[in-house]
Amino acid sequence: MPTPKTIGQNPLDSVIPSPESGENSGNEKIIEAEKIILRDGNGVPRIELGVSENGKALWDMKDGAGITRTSLEVAEEGDAKLLFKDENGSGRIIVNMDQKGRANLILTDKGSEIRMAFGVLTSGKCFLELFAEDGKTSLFRAP
Repeated sequence: MPTPKTIGQNPLDSVIPSPESGENSGNEKIIEAEKIILRDGNGVPRIELGVSENGKALWDMKDGAGITRTSLEVAEEGDAKLLFKDENGSGRIIVNMDQKGRANLILTDKGSEIRMAFGVLTSGKCFLELFAEDGKTSLFRAP
């Protein structure tokens, strides 16, 4: 892989090989990196795309203050999670799906307590559960 360029030079020159280099074919343009950060006009990180130390592919979208508000995570084994976060970065809406076929949606309150969960189990059965303010006491469960 080419050596990254220093500040002031076009960084794409080092990651998009020229057609003469023989590293790719046709009009294909490839950027390879462990992490990509897109910043707004004020320099605030707004989108981060990368791979975590534990192997999860991550895509974080941030508000104007740089706080992550939406995250998409995919683990090496295929488990996927979509999180919508509040202004404190706490997951408020969480969508999970694993490689075994389970899928669920979890809603939390501002204190990060689970208030509602529903989904589909590996057996194909659906469930719904509502929780009290403590996030632990079940108020309703079906089936």
